[in-house]
Amino acid sequence: CRGRGREPTKVPNSPSVYTYGDRVADSLQQWIEDGIAVGPLREEDIPWGNITISPMMVKIKPSGAARIIVNMSSPDTEVGPGAVNKGIDKKEFEAKMSSTAKFVESLARIGVGALFCKSDWNQAYKHLHIREEDIKLQFIEFGGRLFAELMLVFGAISSPGIYDDLAKIIVALACLKAGFPKELVQQHLDDVCACGPASDGRIYEFDKAYRDVCDIVGVSLADRSDPDKSFAPTTYGIVLGVVYDTVDWTWHIREDKLARICDMLNKVVEGREDIDVHHMLSLAGKLVDIKLLIKGGKFHLGHILASADSRMDKQRIVDISNMCRAECNWWLLNVQGGAHRSLIKRPYEGISTSAIKCWTDAAGGSLEKIGHGLGGIIPPHMWFYLPWPQWLNKNHANSDGVKFSHKLTCLETLGPLVAITLAPDMVRNQHLVVYVDNQGSCDIFRKGYSTSCFYTGTLVRAMHEVAESLNCTLHVKKITRCSDAGALAADLLSKAQFGKFDKLMPTRNKEPSRILKVILNWLGNPHLVSKYVKKWQKVQRC
Repeated sequence: CRGRGREPTKVPNSPSVYTYGDRVADSLQQWIEDGIAVGPLREEDIPWGNITISPMMVKIKPSGAARIIVNMSSPDTEVGPGAVNKGIDKKEFEAKMSSTAKFVESLARIGVGALFCKSDWNQAYKHLHIREEDIKLQFIEFGGRLFAELMLVFGAISSPGIYDDLAKIIVALACLKAGFPKELVQQHLDDVCACGPASDGRIYEFDKAYRDVCDIVGVSLADRSDPDKSFAPTTYGIVLGVVYDTVDWTWHIREDKLARICDMLNKVVEGREDIDVHHMLSLAGKLVDIKLLIKGGKFHLGHILASADSRMDKQRIVDISNMCRAECNWWLLNVQGGAHRSLIKRPYEGISTSAIKCWTDAAGGSLEKIGHGLGGIIPPHMWFYLPWPQWLNKNHANSDGVKFSHKLTCLETLGPLVAITLAPDMVRNQHLVVYVDNQGSCDIFRKGYSTSCFYTGTLVRAMHEVAESLNCTLHVKKITRCSDAGALAADLLSKAQFGKFDKLMPTRNKEPSRILKVILNWLGNPHLVSKYVKKWQKVQRC
């Protein structure tokens, strides 16, 4: 922590701390007994005069105990003494997380009947002492007394990255000790999950090796009395909030977890109470964990994730946009299907050898070079050309006040949407691969959303819905600009160089394929309001 983040601040606790005061006192007492905090202290007992006192907030665990969250993003100021997190560069403390998608890929390597196990650390962050000179940054106040945490704090943005380094060393040692392949082990912060075939018994060797290494180096692991936390190799268990049965090859969301998610979504949709950053962060994390189980889920996360900024004060009230509420409403309507067992699906589907191929390219808006626009081909005969409208070439703004002339990722992403709508009967029930020379377009389609450009997110959502309607498996792939005949042809079309294009594709159709009017209308004034927002607003009026 550097700069103004090291300057002393004092912020009062959240009201929840006093609502559950007796439970907070119990938790603090347990911290002191475990040696991870010191207190209660008076100011004269502290050797420094420039301490930082961060506010606490409380979430109640399913067991009824209080989970204390230290808000090290407060005070959220632009000048003067700032929050501890304001003085930390998160890029210096990167944590490489696993995910449901990565775990499913590991399971798929083994197949039906795979065994998997899970181990969980007790109070994971509390295994790492912080530097002595940083203790003054980790004070909290309760009952008129001061307490200082001695270990990594849950609310510090550097804690996940620092912890992750240690956790990965333990995993590497266990893999080495058991001779177990690393690609079959997934570590998501303090959760370590591995899978393997039942035939060779190596999964049992890894499970034992991991627990042995933890015992040797002093890592406290959750006991196996609670199967939600830890379990020995099995074909049925819960990983990252998802329940797997590898014998039936099915997955589902447990009803108690689903109920909590629905309750959190309801609070956002109804808008009857203030929603803080912590609520949105927690909601976003839960939805990301289960997005694979909900058809189209990854395409309805952009506005929710944009409202969950981990750099902001966790107690700060979020201004929930209509689009964010509409996305939450979509999840509320669709997420309940996740409670039913369904077949486990791999997150990434391979490309068929008989896939239809298409190349598209977009040029930036310009008044100097006539004819710039969007072009594409579907060999051997189909092609399309869409010149940019005047407002875009003049670099004017749309009705939302956004200029598109140089939003190349957004303009490039329009290409695959046009491509999949050109010949619906041709792509129906087929694989369609669209090659573009913009990596951003490929990444955003793979993720399903963009938190930096909602217009691009709108386009990839539209691509998904058209593909689903046609039962078409759509792939968007990166290609180097003008690296083959298809890419060169698309580039020539985007710049309206029809003479060179004619020579390159002499057997093309005489006339270009017609582009849907709805796409032309959208390009006339790109906007974000979707049918989901209109539906939500109609429900609100009722």
